[in-house]
This record gives sequence, structure tokens and C-alpha cells, in this order.
Amino acid sequence: PRVVAWGSSQPRVVAWGSSQPRVEAWESSQPRVVAWESSQPRVEAWESSQPRVEAWESSQPRVEAWGYVQLAVFGAVVGTAASTCQVRIEEGARIEGGHQIVVPPITTASEWCDRYGVTVADGVATLYKCVDDDYLSEYQGGISYAPGTIPEATDWDGGEAECGGGLHFSPHPAMTLEFWNKQGSPRFVACPVRLDDIAVRADARMPQKVKARRCCAPVYEVDIDGVPVVARPSG
Repeated sequence: PRVVAWGSSQPRVVAWGSSQPRVEAWESSQPRVVAWESSQPRVEAWESSQPRVEAWESSQPRVEAWGYVQLAVFGAVVGTAASTCQVRIEEGARIEGGHQIVVPPITTASEWCDRYGVTVADGVATLYKCVDDDYLSEYQGGISYAPGTIPEATDWDGGEAECGGGLHFSPHPAMTLEFWNKQGSPRFVACPVRLDDIAVRADARMPQKVKARRCCAPVYEVDIDGVPVVARPSG
């Protein structure tokens, strides 16, 4: 299959099995290509496009970037880039050419917060969760994040698994929407979490979230920009 991204489109292309899709990014498009199993997608980026290419398992994506592309590659990705391209490299990707920025793996909660611009004060990070109208999370069996409460995981696994076994958080309210699959609009909750209670995985498939054992102070409702929301009147 051939996928072509134009304009400001942001398509997500997932390659499985032994598939070999060809993805072309043009203009200011921002495609995200995720390769699994033994797939071998080929990505061609042109003009001012901003593709992100991720390789998982035994997949082998290949990338060619030209023009003024801003390329981000993750995992076993190989390719070439023109001297005018900017290339962000994570987790062992190998790109020849371009202006390269090699991102070191994140191994601590402090590093993760710094990478994603999380506010930290006195060892406490302010993280975010999206919840339904009753302040229940979508996953984890519907844990309550009602304002004024202090949520704690009953299944904490010490950070062993990436998913499950703890409370999961994003670094910004808007970034929680990636994990929202319910009908309707979510509410956003700010959650104070001690750095010592946060588990970070250097090999995370979704490095834009972390999990923790518990919150350390009452959570409170915010809007999508992180501004506190005035409590709704009771009754």
C-alpha cells in the first residue's frame, strides 16, 4: 500500500506482519509511522514535513528525508537525510546525514519531567489525568480521581510492567487525550505525585506517559491548559 500525506494532515500508519507500506510526507504534513513484527515500511519525507517513525520488535523501517524536513526516528530505523534536514534520534536509530540530535534514554523520573516540561516543586511533580464526568478513569477499573481525594493504586507492581499495575499520568492535560476513548468530552485532573513514587521505563513503547504508586496530595480539576477550575456547586 501507498500512503501520501499532504498539507497539514497528521495520519497514523501502522505496519504489521511482513507488510511493506510506502509512506510519503509532503508539505507540512506530520505522519506517524509505527512498525511492528517483521514489517519493512519505507518512508519518504519532502519539503517541510515532520514525520515520526517508530520501529518495534523485528521491524526494519527505512527513511529518506529531503528538503527542510524535521524527522524523528525511534528504534531500529535506518536511512539518510539531506544536510538541510533536522533529525531527532532515539533508541539506536541510524541515520546518515542531516543535523542530528541524539536523545539519551530517560532513566529517572526527574529526567522524564525535565524532558516533558513537568512542573516539579520540593520533589513533587504535577501530572495530569483525563476522566469522565464522574471523575472516573477510563482504564484501571474506573479509579476515582474526584477533586479533594488522594488516589492510590491497589495493584502497584513496583514499575515492573509498562501498562497496568499503577496509576498512569501524562505531562500535560492536552496529552491525556491520546488515551481517551470514551464518548463525550473528558474532564482534566491535576495530580501531585512524588518523584520517588514514579516509575520510568527506558524501553517504554509510550514514553509520553508514566505510572506511579499514588498521589501525595489531593487532586484538583483543571482545564485543558492546566488552569484550576472553580468547583461546581453541589446539589
